[in-house]
Amino acid sequence: PGFPAVRRALHADASCEIYLLESDPRCSLILVLVPIGSESGSVIGKRLVRWWTRLGPERLAPQKISENSEITGAFFEAVVQVKGEWLGQGSNPALDESALYALLTALVYLANEGAEENLLPSFQPSLLWKSESNGGLRVASLFAASPAEGAERAMVRDIGRVVYWLAAGIDLFTTSTPDSPPPLSRWSKGVGPQLSALVARCIGSGKTGGRIDVLATLRAAV
Repeated sequence: PGFPAVRRALHADASCEIYLLESDPRCSLILVLVPIGSESGSVIGKRLVRWWTRLGPERLAPQKISENSEITGAFFEAVVQVKGEWLGQGSNPALDESALYALLTALVYLANEGAEENLLPSFQPSLLWKSESNGGLRVASLFAASPAEGAERAMVRDIGRVVYWLAAGIDLFTTSTPDSPPPLSRWSKGVGPQLSALVARCIGSGKTGGRIDVLATLRAAV
């Protein structure tokens, strides 16, 4: 009540569902649904509100948090306003290497924010928005989970997958061999060998050595 009707679904998996209510070139109004299962609605709500608070109003501003989700249904519910451009629409041929490096830097920054909050932000492109903030590029993720073993490696891998998706249009989150794709430079003429190799080190299975497993190593490489 009090918000526009759903226009379309942007994301749906076992962790959460995201629906677009309205949008303009500057921001989008989003309905967030998180299934209540092993975690209660209040636990989910506290975690997500903490994460959204960390992102700050320059990237994301909650508009309504459901206070009775455990009574009315099987989902924690929230409506949020998120600034900037949705990354789930696919590759962007206009992104040159400098733009991809800026995006990579912003994704590393997002991962560091998650690590500092002891949370695991999702890097699924359909849950990401990018915007300019204080003169620099920033990325917001609408969902963050509690961290599990190997969380830092998972963030590094998924950062590589996001850059690959935006540069080449190939979704490594859903392919059958996500850890061994062809070099990014094969698909994107604007990507040089250094960036292509860095993305491969993020994604790689470790069979050929040089895999990046920790954020500190990725920060230094960027």
